[in-house]
Amino acid sequence: MNRTTTATSINSGKTRLCRLCVLHVLTVSSFKAYLSRWMAASTKVAPWLYDEIKPYLAASAQAAALSCSGGDDGTTCGTRWWNNGVWDGATGVGQQMSALEVIQSNLIDRVRPRFTRLSRFAC
Repeated sequence: MNRTTTATSINSGKTRLCRLCVLHVLTVSSFKAYLSRWMAASTKVAPWLYDEIKPYLAASAQAAALSCSGGDDGTTCGTRWWNNGVWDGATGVGQQMSALEVIQSNLIDRVRPRFTRLSRFAC
């Protein structure tokens, strides 16, 4: 193995690692979106959870909306929703997605369950 081959393999390894890091950062920054969606959806599958989950979704939505006060346009959402409406400087699709999802998850009570015991399944 010569010096050029070693440098090439190291650089390709760094490229793969960099791609994984970008994917990890996006996944972590958008996790709140997935969590709030799943929490809201779980109230349709297990309605007895609604009274326990809904207050968390409502409080999180208010905090998320307050965090959407940053950036050049004054509407960029942050990650630290507990920061009393102070934008934390975080930007990206994950932050925007998370705020949007937790806010719209509060509309879950306007959605009918997908299936009930009276539903007919068509295959």
